[in-house]
Amino acid sequence: MKIAKGIDLMGEGEFGRAFEAMTPNFLAAPAKAARYADEGLQSKRGDVMVPKEDIGASGVIGQGLGFTPDAVRRRWDQNSQAFNYKKRVDNRRRHIYRSVNRALDAGTFDATFEDKILPRIEAFNRMYPEVPIDRAGLRSSISAWRRAREGATHGAHLGKLAERAFAENRIP
Repeated sequence: MKIAKGIDLMGEGEFGRAFEAMTPNFLAAPAKAARYADEGLQSKRGDVMVPKEDIGASGVIGQGLGFTPDAVRRRWDQNSQAFNYKKRVDNRRRHIYRSVNRALDAGTFDATFEDKILPRIEAFNRMYPEVPIDRAGLRSSISAWRRAREGATHGAHLGKLAERAFAENRIP
């Protein structure tokens, strides 16, 4: 797995990271320490996540010995928490969209359903005003839902190659 990751990184032109990924920790840690001393912690795109000054000499030395610097660990923790928060919000949003789409499919989208779903949408929009559920979003969700349903083979999105193989009975 480490070799595969290293090969992928080489394909992206990330030779230093590839070396770190493919070698044992006792060799990778000093290489990573040198990278932290030179550029700090950066994303693969080159965005500075932790400046080298914040990592400091003690963090670089610690990394060279295999210990993650505190500033790096804190940044990873913060990013992980932010990603998990976004994922929870996206899941709540998706659940509301899915409820609307399923009700439309089942023919149960009526005044009673609206009375149930509208308060959920309003509560979502109050809680997350940066990413509200609005008419345009609902229309887009409904269109995407219908396209996905039309493009599914036995409930799965297989792609054209697999669909043809399925249709020609090449997939048991």
